[in-house]
Amino acid sequence: VKVKKKVFSFKPSIGVPHKYRAKVWMQLTNAQSRMENSLGLYQDLLTRVDKDFKTLEQIELDIHRTFPDNKFFKDGNEDRKKLYNVLIAFAEYNKDIGYCQGMNYIAGLILLVVREEEKAFWLLVCLIEEILPEDYFCRKMTGITRDCSVLGDLVKDRILGSSEDQDDQWNLVTVKWFICLYIDVLPIQTTLRIWDCLLFEGDTVLFRVGITLFNLRSSQLARASSIVDVMDGLGNFTIEKQVVNCHHFMNLLFEDKLAKVSREIIEEVRDEHRPVQTRNKPKRMKTMLIHQCSNRLAMSS
Repeated sequence: VKVKKKVFSFKPSIGVPHKYRAKVWMQLTNAQSRMENSLGLYQDLLTRVDKDFKTLEQIELDIHRTFPDNKFFKDGNEDRKKLYNVLIAFAEYNKDIGYCQGMNYIAGLILLVVREEEKAFWLLVCLIEEILPEDYFCRKMTGITRDCSVLGDLVKDRILGSSEDQDDQWNLVTVKWFICLYIDVLPIQTTLRIWDCLLFEGDTVLFRVGITLFNLRSSQLARASSIVDVMDGLGNFTIEKQVVNCHHFMNLLFEDKLAKVSREIIEEVRDEHRPVQTRNKPKRMKTMLIHQCSNRLAMSS
């Protein structure tokens, strides 16, 4: 049975049953259709001989750092070779992006779900080209840097005040959240549930997650006086009971009004962090945007 976005009934509090996850992800992202309409392309990408040596070398290095404790990615395991192939194929397919930091973890998680490397390749393509902002995975990763600042603005208004120095400290931690899409940051089952939402509704959920994590550690962060304190405050979520229990964590995301954030608000705050010439709307005071967000939250609660 084909799962189409228009008819698929998705409840974030329940998630996608793991036995259906591969099929659902392939359908939701349009990866299944793109694969069926591009027969032979994946193998062609792998057999091209003019690959960039530096890219191959970097992928080879990162492969050994990817899920080092996972049995599927141990030395000599077939999945390590599959991951290498997926990353090489993507670098050939989209040479404007090539290979960027974090893709090894993203492609690795996809492989753990769909198991087949050609499917993993097309899911990676659809995620990067159709779901995430186009400037996330580029040479300078400007979109990720911007969204770290957007998350910081939302957190400051809703949970914590901070100085500019604290913003920089937060960003040193949260940049990994966006680069890895919470892989290797949160427990695997919780991460998979977040990805169910990401592939269904888009990148809004990334901010919901970030706000919720800050809120869970708000007391500790309020007392932070150094970068070490900040890193401690925003670390070790893999053993945080409220995060390990993926059902509880997903309920926090969608029931706690602090975590509610609309696409409109995200785009407005993003606009404040874009260069003036590329902004979508006239410049507004950032505080006005944030307080608009708070007012809408109050009205909807």
